[in-house]
Amino acid sequence: MTTPTLYIGYSMAFITCKQVQDAFNSIIGDMLVESVESCDKTNDKTGRPFKIFFIKFKGNNQILNEMIQRIKDEGHVKLNYDRDWFWKVQLYIPKEVQTADTPPPPPI
Repeated sequence: MTTPTLYIGYSMAFITCKQVQDAFNSIIGDMLVESVESCDKTNDKTGRPFKIFFIKFKGNNQILNEMIQRIKDEGHVKLNYDRDWFWKVQLYIPKEVQTADTPPPPPI
């Protein structure tokens, strides 16, 4: 099963890749996050985007599958990583793969 790469378009600048990985693994379980990449660009001095890569696995993770389906249906999901804080998570679509009929990601 190939799991798509997910994308957080904005996160506070003090959030680390390890924190993102730990939050996803805590929520979806099964230690499925292979790595998290912080994009070089910053939205401003207070935040930056992340890409979340998953391991290839033969199992079935209901939480992750439901999250991906909801992202496909609604464009994004809000993932609470702390009681008062959340990320808007969407599918990562590389710019070179986007076509004229590919809708842009929802505004963040």
